Amino acid sequence: KIKSTETKNMAEVAQMALSSGNFLACPDVSASMTWVGKAPNRPMDIGLALSAFMSEIASDDWKDLAMAFSSIPDIINMKGVNGRRLNVFERIEMLQRNSCGSTNYLGLHKKLVEICTEKNIKDEDLPVLVVFSDCDFDSGGAIQVNNSYNYDSTRWSNSVDKTTTHEQAIKLWTDAGYKSSPLVIYW
Repeated sequence: KIKSTETKNMAEVAQMALSSGNFLACPDVSASMTWVGKAPNRPMDIGLALSAFMSEIASDDWKDLAMAFSSIPDIINMKGVNGRRLNVFERIEMLQRNSCGSTNYLGLHKKLVEICTEKNIKDEDLPVLVVFSDCDFDSGGAIQVNNSYNYDSTRWSNSVDKTTTHEQAIKLWTDAGYKSSPLVIYW
């Protein structure tokens, strides 16, 4: 458990959280993550491998779990069948199969808020969200309708609220009764 009074340094908070195993990885598998390098050395490959590894070493609450960007983000459960643990290569394959090219960052937070409220997870027990991404996220002005996105050009007018996607994510958490969103590490 990490209490905000224990340290004032964000690097220390991240180190404490990661060393506790209280984390959840989320690899970005969108096309922009494949534009640099060649397999298996592209940013996407590295993010998938690190996410698969992190799911193995996470604390019991987050062990064998990861999140993935998609139009409708969800938790990916990588527990093996009949008690057999998946190896890192099987985890990578599972992450690839359950991810798609969309980078619905706000949807990722919505799903994690839903999971944390259902499990009655306290502020101090929120996982650190480790996002392996180039941060080329879907537009914060997108409105999801029937599993597709409609982009509203009026979002640029002076009369429209111009809150950022990050601000919207924090609001999701505070509206759910949390003090703030979990610590997010972008890698």
